[in-house]
Amino acid sequence: MSQRSGTGIKLFFLMTGVIITLACRVLFPAPSNTPISEPSPKTLESPFISQPTPTIRPTKIRTPLPSRTQIPAFPTDMGAYTADILNACTLVQTGEVAALFPNPPMPTNELKKESGYTISRCLYENDEMRLSISIASSPDFIDSLTEDLLNMKQVPLFVQFSASGANIYQASAPNGYTHVGVIFAAIIIKDNTAVKIIGSGKSYQYHAPRETLFVKALAGRLPRETIVFNACNLVTMDEVAELFPNPPKPINELHREEGTSYSTCSFLDDNMNLTLGVKLDAESARGLTESMQNLMKETPLVTEYFALGADIYQWGGPNDDTQIGEIFMAMIVKGDTIMEITGTGVSYQYDEDRETRFVSTIVGRLP
Repeated sequence: MSQRSGTGIKLFFLMTGVIITLACRVLFPAPSNTPISEPSPKTLESPFISQPTPTIRPTKIRTPLPSRTQIPAFPTDMGAYTADILNACTLVQTGEVAALFPNPPMPTNELKKESGYTISRCLYENDEMRLSISIASSPDFIDSLTEDLLNMKQVPLFVQFSASGANIYQASAPNGYTHVGVIFAAIIIKDNTAVKIIGSGKSYQYHAPRETLFVKALAGRLPRETIVFNACNLVTMDEVAELFPNPPKPINELHREEGTSYSTCSFLDDNMNLTLGVKLDAESARGLTESMQNLMKETPLVTEYFALGADIYQWGGPNDDTQIGEIFMAMIVKGDTIMEITGTGVSYQYDEDRETRFVSTIVGRLP
């Protein structure tokens, strides 16, 4: 066997080992051991779960404000302003909170680490009131709100509407925790980002038109998603066809393992197989960089280059595993985003310049 082929075999197994190891960490990560402080049973994070379905008429539990109360203006158009996904307090202004809960305290922002995503919670709390606003960008976070949504829909004051491209669910019911006053709750869902709002106070009175304006204002400030949940959006059919003629239609899949979401896009038929996988994970990004740097010390066939803020590792050549066609691989680290591209085909031949252009184009579409 030629020296190139032998080197190709060695590299293939090295790359395979890296990919398998990384796949276990990137695509099937171990559960996080980060301790998480859970809210006490008396907090307002799930206000309707233990709440029996009211049997009285909505007009009996409605507690409108006095007619002299003016509905405040909550600006929905703040120019180019958007909130910070890691600071839920940037979704709301203290003056706006004061329209619902007079004299609110200064808020605190808390970050709660889940496996694969982070929840930011803005909390206004004192002896008189409590308002919690949580935000995260993850399908798993949205799934965690399913039970809340189902229970909210059983409340007579439940309403559903849309604003700023988001679906909004809003409700109020007697406070099932303190049995004093009412609870105001809302859930905003836009694409893969969700906001959960829970509020209650000793003198708080629910006023649906006012709270609706409040929630709409928050929906208009949702930040742009920084996670790719559809990897097929990163590449076009024409771009794939330059490497693999007549590619099949792609299949996008959103995988979930132990609370972690990641997306893959696969072009697969009897003649070729091209798969793109992408995930946001800071720990895996650091691990991938370290592993690839070690691999480069063992083989000169892996090339490293930088493009559009990304560190890219690329390799291609004979497919010593099947002896049919050639193989192409790329590993990408862009901030906390990691991406893996693997391709092979019966008639595929690796072209480093062409594949470098292909990868760089995809990198330019990463958040």
